[in-house]
Amino acid sequence: MSRRTSTIMGAVTLATVALLAGCTPSVETEPEPSATSAEHHGFPVTIENPYGETVVPRAPQRIVTLGPDGTDALLALGVRGPVGAVLSDSGDPAELPVWTQEALDELAVDDPEVLPGGETLPYAEITALEPDLILAVSVELDRDRYEQLAAIAPTVATLPGTTSWQDAVSVVGMVMGEDEAAAAAIDSVDQKLTAITDAHPQLDGVTVAAATTAATDPTGTFSVFAEDASPVQLLEDLGFTIPASVVEGTRLDSSTFPVAADQAAGLTSDILVYYAATQAEYDAWLASPVAQSLAQVAGGNVAPVIGADLVQAVGSPSALSIPWGLDGLVAALGGTALGAVPAPTKG
Repeated sequence: MSRRTSTIMGAVTLATVALLAGCTPSVETEPEPSATSAEHHGFPVTIENPYGETVVPRAPQRIVTLGPDGTDALLALGVRGPVGAVLSDSGDPAELPVWTQEALDELAVDDPEVLPGGETLPYAEITALEPDLILAVSVELDRDRYEQLAAIAPTVATLPGTTSWQDAVSVVGMVMGEDEAAAAAIDSVDQKLTAITDAHPQLDGVTVAAATTAATDPTGTFSVFAEDASPVQLLEDLGFTIPASVVEGTRLDSSTFPVAADQAAGLTSDILVYYAATQAEYDAWLASPVAQSLAQVAGGNVAPVIGADLVQAVGSPSALSIPWGLDGLVAALGGTALGAVPAPTKG
């Protein structure tokens, strides 16, 4: 199963690479969690975490989520929303992503109290919410922080690089006692992805690389996402193939690798998908010497994914963000000279 995850830093930042580059380490450092019974339909539920086991004694009613992955996975079940959410690694609370807010509105539940993140988690604020479950899905959580959270409430923890968006939904479904709802949520997204690939069989075998820059660089040096990174895995789900240049550039300890002017010719792909928070950021890169030396630019085969919300939606995909951002991604691909993908129509 592909691995597409995001960290607690998943909130959009002005530097696009800060949003995406850390979203998926390209090596699994911890085992994925598993329940004691794959087909459980009751409680208690025991699930492994990187530091031992978590026992959820009864169906949770008051859930606090750390990171957008757990928040979206919970809402995707269509059962209840969290009472509190830590969405950002900064000291200030982050705004809920558009798709998360839409899911809350559709469920007709109260918005969660959005708590500040940072190096020190808001333990007192979390305690005050009286949670009976804490979801720390795809979050950088060391043993000390895990134990402090577990002292407040049963804490389900998975580390970045070990949990795809499908796994996130499945794990949250297990601990909520909502296995069938989890399976239905995954199937719903898979059907949308399959509909795109079925409608555009010409995507099969087309090679794609995905890239972004941390900041405006007059030389245009940029970062290419590794073969296991979240944006790349979503493109694979759409039928694209990852070229050898990306596979060979992938490092075990990083989700990106740099491409400078003297390396540009080696980045071979039919299409280059470029993620930028703003049009100005994309235009600056496109005018740079490195960009102008790329065969994809010369051939009109760059697909710009522009806008902080869209970048987050398809760069750090979840069961909620994929349906929200899929049309924008496919439309960007349709603008390439290959003419492979016509702009989608909403229905």
